[in-house]
Amino acid sequence: MKNIYNVRQIIVSVIVFLLLIWAFFKNQLIGKIIIIPFLICSVAIFGEKLFLILNKKKISNVFKSIFRIVFFLYWFGFLIFFDYICLRDNSYIFLLFSLLFWFVGFKVAYNSLINKKKSIELKNKNTVNYKIMIFAVMIASTFIGGLIMLFIGFKNTYKLNRITKNYLSTDGYFTNYKNIDDDSTYKLIYTYIVDDIEYTISTDYGTNYIPKYNSIRKVKYDQNNPNEAVLVGTNKNIVLILVGYIFTLGSFIFILGILYVLGYLDRFKIDVFSFDIGIIFLMLGIGLILFQYGTTLSVIETINSLKLWLLIPLLFIIIGIYQIVISFKRKK
Repeated sequence: MKNIYNVRQIIVSVIVFLLLIWAFFKNQLIGKIIIIPFLICSVAIFGEKLFLILNKKKISNVFKSIFRIVFFLYWFGFLIFFDYICLRDNSYIFLLFSLLFWFVGFKVAYNSLINKKKSIELKNKNTVNYKIMIFAVMIASTFIGGLIMLFIGFKNTYKLNRITKNYLSTDGYFTNYKNIDDDSTYKLIYTYIVDDIEYTISTDYGTNYIPKYNSIRKVKYDQNNPNEAVLVGTNKNIVLILVGYIFTLGSFIFILGILYVLGYLDRFKIDVFSFDIGIIFLMLGIGLILFQYGTTLSVIETINSLKLWLLIPLLFIIIGIYQIVISFKRKK
């Protein structure tokens, strides 16, 4: 049974690694820096479980230590950055909220990296399981963070749709691009003409794909002020909604997993846990493709922009459909 669990962990770590690699090359410099620790952690999990199966416990423990060190470096590094932003913007309520995560981080780091013997003793006693509490706080925070991102994304999209409801449409032609932070991420610049006057508009997000010159993308503009315009398709609000969706449903998997272990899902006629995983993978695969399509509004351009990376969202879609199908079969 342990080997089956380890194999599953290896499969999950490979899928996560592929997704992160795709995201790494699609992000600008700051995004790449954020993704790197998660890449290392996915490799560490893969190595730990692989060498456990091969009965190489010492090597497995090395990968386990790498995971812990990288995780805590990221945890405290993120908190330092978060607190800096809070101080800069005078957001003292959020600064106080971060103190909980500082406490949790120091507590877990001390027990797992410094005082391992005490951590093992606490495990054997019938006391409060701090790991479960910490895990619950992390899941709840991720879930709430995802909901906030979804709310902001949908709210801004609704406001934008109201503002542009009476805008007129015209064709915008890709004419130029400008670098963002590094040499691999760009904002795309489109030119459109209204009453023989030329205007330009740029994307409000970064991309590493440069479309063909003079490729067309729809532009909606205010007829009373043609300089006020928006590009039709993907925008920063759609990015926020996609990330919020991943955070919300990703954390929901863990919640369902706990309910599944406790037996609360046994009353359902289908395997709810597998069904939810299937829905998440299916929607994630579709969402990634639609997101990229929104940057080009052309099927051919979407395929050309993704290239071999198209296999990753397609793989998610296949896994999602498979999980949904087997979720019905398991209860029969």
